[in-house]
Amino acid sequence: MKIEILGTAASEGIPAPFCECRICREAAKRRGKNIRTRASIMLSEKHKVDLPPDTFLHSLRRGRPFSRVEHLFVTHSHADHFYPESLRLRLEDFAHIESPRPLHIYGSETIHGLAQDILGSPLPKRFLFHRVELFQSFTAGDIDVLPVKASHRANELCLNYAFMFRGKGLLQAFDTGWYEQDTWDALAGMMLDAAIIECTAGKIEEPPAAHLGVKALIEMRSKLVEQGTLRPHARIIATHFSHFGGMLHEELEEVLAPSGIEVAYDGMILEI
Repeated sequence: MKIEILGTAASEGIPAPFCECRICREAAKRRGKNIRTRASIMLSEKHKVDLPPDTFLHSLRRGRPFSRVEHLFVTHSHADHFYPESLRLRLEDFAHIESPRPLHIYGSETIHGLAQDILGSPLPKRFLFHRVELFQSFTAGDIDVLPVKASHRANELCLNYAFMFRGKGLLQAFDTGWYEQDTWDALAGMMLDAAIIECTAGKIEEPPAAHLGVKALIEMRSKLVEQGTLRPHARIIATHFSHFGGMLHEELEEVLAPSGIEVAYDGMILEI
């Protein structure tokens, strides 16, 4: 399974456009892996997680369009993860696609409503929406998907996803705090090969309930391995960073490397 990490930042990006904190000043100076756009990942050319406002920039950076994406998995309605105005750009007036296939969108009913607000109801023929059921597996193209409950918002169903492809598995776990027991139970024994897990709060010792910091991320890695969700030598990738977490890329590497956790950067590519 090829995994392309398109963006690795939380809602404001790094450097945040109106911020003068140390992280934003240093990121602007050092550039490279410290420049972070809003979080999204790709699995092959056909499967994408989230549609952030930086989708246009991501297409420029990767040097090819997203026209081959057929399956879009949305985690929740925050604008840094679902910017539905970008869906307009897949309509016939904006996108000339050879043999166009519908874009299958998976998410909660909240996501369906936001898509309808932009595209109309019913959705145009270039889109098909699928309301996912928690802990109910489904197949999207050639990938099997298990949606699980993220711990992120009290007033909205927020999702993370476990993906399986030809015996290889990945857990996507950004925009979540510590999982509730039903999610731990659903993931137990899956034996996945990689996990991309958030670290929004960085060095904050007591992160907000909706996010993880360094300490909580290390604890989550341990629990995922102990309960059999991850193979002992699975790759653990930290992502979804905020300047409020107070850590540059190099500082994150220094503190996470002893626990065997890699630090994601925009454009990072994994093979599992």
